[in-house]
Amino acid sequence: MVGVGRSLLPLRAGVALFILIGVTGCGGSKSTGRAQDYPLVEHQQPEAREPVTLPNGSVVRLPALPTTYEVEPSRTREREIATFHDGSQPPQRPVVVPPAPGLRAIALTKHTTRLEWSFRDPPNDCRPVAMLVSVVAAKDPRATPTTQQVKIRGLSGSKEIKYADFLPPPDVARASAYSREGYRSRTVSVLIRRSANTPADPPEPVPPITAPAGEPVSCRGRATVVDDPAGDVLTYATGSPPTRVSDVTPALSAIDITRARFQIDKRTICASFVFARPPGIHNFELTVNLRDTTTRPCCASLRFRQTAGRHEVGYFRVDARGFYQLDAVPNAGASVHGKTLVITGTLPPPSVWQSQGKRMPAPTNIGWSVRSASFPKKYGPHYGDWLPRYEAVGQPLIRQRDGVTVRP
Repeated sequence: MVGVGRSLLPLRAGVALFILIGVTGCGGSKSTGRAQDYPLVEHQQPEAREPVTLPNGSVVRLPALPTTYEVEPSRTREREIATFHDGSQPPQRPVVVPPAPGLRAIALTKHTTRLEWSFRDPPNDCRPVAMLVSVVAAKDPRATPTTQQVKIRGLSGSKEIKYADFLPPPDVARASAYSREGYRSRTVSVLIRRSANTPADPPEPVPPITAPAGEPVSCRGRATVVDDPAGDVLTYATGSPPTRVSDVTPALSAIDITRARFQIDKRTICASFVFARPPGIHNFELTVNLRDTTTRPCCASLRFRQTAGRHEVGYFRVDARGFYQLDAVPNAGASVHGKTLVITGTLPPPSVWQSQGKRMPAPTNIGWSVRSASFPKKYGPHYGDWLPRYEAVGQPLIRQRDGVTVRP
């Protein structure tokens, strides 16, 4: 086993960096040059900047920024001192690593950067096969790099990297190359060139329609009506409990439910909702959760989604990749008249529900709850109205207790 500081790492087969095992690589003898002629390089930690105190009181020292916008590729292969852990002697000796790439980076938008790399013509036994490229907002102590692995198909190439838009724009780009055996070159760093007229990030694409809604259908089941006070909209951030909104704006009033009416025929749900203000064309979601009042898990959800005035109603689920999906359902319908929204839809069979129950509740045990949600900003805060507050509402539940019928 070989250890080479922080930059030369033997890669595992599970890391998809296109490594071909068993091929003579940079440490081999196929090259006409002598290994001892290659320059011996040492990885030195860059000088640190002044300490920065974070809001939580911790103190960090960030590395110094690079001073150039472009670096040239190294003229030849290089050597590094590696530590061998296989008992061979001496335990520390030089190994040949791939040449370091040339690099420059250009900001295409506020958070999108194009990295361009190049190599001189290296020998076949040391030709890099993969790149590790990254960008980072190096001036922000909270920021972490966004890194991607790229297969090398020639002596030059480029890759666009989109940085997280909740962080400041990236200002530093880095790149290193890997050989077939997993030997890693020096890491090179450059400043990202950003013009004064760099465009803003493009808007988020409008999500595709996956569960189009037509006209609502009718249900014959007994209706349950629940009233809810106006002005009780809640706000919440990811990982934080909801709190009451102090100033309910007109836009938030458009998701503030004041009355809900629920009916169900077998698996077909018909529900209507009255808001404090007409929902208009505001983007929002409304989810009706169906459950069995005798068990803890929720059964299934029917979701309404309004995006740019377009209506969808479908079965809400999480696919195998962990992504949220809105699947089309029979009898999907939605209509908005003034303050009132009506939605209908037939849930899929319980066998496909993503709950523990996997069965339709008995008619006397059907419970339901509803939540509206608005996401004006991608990363929060978010807003919503729960009805009733974190509880289910259903038809009167009839139970047997010691042989006596109990009606709560």
